[in-house]
Amino acid sequence: ECFKLQNVGVGSGDGGGEAARNVRGGRKKSNTNAEEQQQQTSDIWQLSFEGFAPYAGTSWQYRIKSVDGARNKRSTKWRSFTIDERAAGGVEGGANGSNGNSGGGGGSVPATQAPQRTVQKLTEEVKDKDWANGGIVQTSTGRILFFFDGNPYVCTGTVLQSAPSDRTIILTAGHCAYQYRDGRIGGRFAEHALFIPNQVDTRGDKSNEICDDDPLGCWVPAFAVVDYEWTTQGFPHSVPWDYAYYVIRNDPEVHQGGFIHKGQPNLSKILEEIVEPLPIDFEWNLGNDENNNNDDAPGEFTHGLGYSFNRDPAFRYCATSMTTKFGIDSYENLWLESCEMTGGSSGGPWMTHVDDEGRGTVVSVNSWGYATSPGMGGPNFATESGSHARCLYERARDAVFEDVAGRGIVVDDCP
Repeated sequence: ECFKLQNVGVGSGDGGGEAARNVRGGRKKSNTNAEEQQQQTSDIWQLSFEGFAPYAGTSWQYRIKSVDGARNKRSTKWRSFTIDERAAGGVEGGANGSNGNSGGGGGSVPATQAPQRTVQKLTEEVKDKDWANGGIVQTSTGRILFFFDGNPYVCTGTVLQSAPSDRTIILTAGHCAYQYRDGRIGGRFAEHALFIPNQVDTRGDKSNEICDDDPLGCWVPAFAVVDYEWTTQGFPHSVPWDYAYYVIRNDPEVHQGGFIHKGQPNLSKILEEIVEPLPIDFEWNLGNDENNNNDDAPGEFTHGLGYSFNRDPAFRYCATSMTTKFGIDSYENLWLESCEMTGGSSGGPWMTHVDDEGRGTVVSVNSWGYATSPGMGGPNFATESGSHARCLYERARDAVFEDVAGRGIVVDDCP
């Protein structure tokens, strides 16, 4: 409640527009009326910091998140600043985003903005180790705990961008949502599931259903979406369709708070508001990356991330140049040759152009590997290569909650 973003527009007086406040651990919005919005004609916005006098000498971080009418979302990088020690004298401190002063309480004290560092692309080859950079991917990726016959299983999932306002969409692997069974018995969706973001920061010693062990708690999906081909073939012939989506209502009732919510009860319980969703590229194809302007093919250098069960609850990753492999004669899988992550990481994101703030673009998921040698396979999401990944995403995006029978949707009419 100490941050105020104001449009400095012609005729807007002392501000206006949507005042969007978003800090680590808290979010608050306020809206103006239509007349004020029409007056906002400037591209210049001013960020004011107020009420920081009790925190003299401490350091803070902020970022600005925006959502347009089409639900497209963007956010700035985290910025750091330190409250000047002069605030200790009882003067109300404030500063704008340019280190200027914003009035308050009989005087103003400048905050010192920390020097901005350059974001670095991550290019180190890694076989399997703990993710140490934190950032966006750590909070947007989480453990999926799901059940068949009352028995728990573990996978990984990632919050995706551009979902409608009534839902959040989680990308994972097909086998993390639907169990193929041969014969008359038939396959089935998981009985129930939990999505637990940032579980690496749990207070527990392993994955469990105790949501207040985890910083952000747990969310219960409403249903899952898988491809028909995944439901009719067993491994390894089903690997081309080993992707799925869980859909979570943007409703506080489907959330059980974590330990951060106990200290901040007003913190949002809507998943996409409390983490930063990641972009996914359904047109990306190996060797056809528009951002690749280097003989070393940085666009094809890929990070695979996930919650390997043998390292539970650690958040692990591997990183190497992507190649391909025919796991079965009829399908050329995407392949991370040196990756040594294990079961539990299934469904975790494959990302290109990953930086040290945890940003990147999702292009596949962890799907399968060999039991006795390194390597991780992932399905090709590119629509032009015959993938149904975009088609399934659109069904997850557009399905009416009340029309979904049972625990999921099997899509059999993708072009």
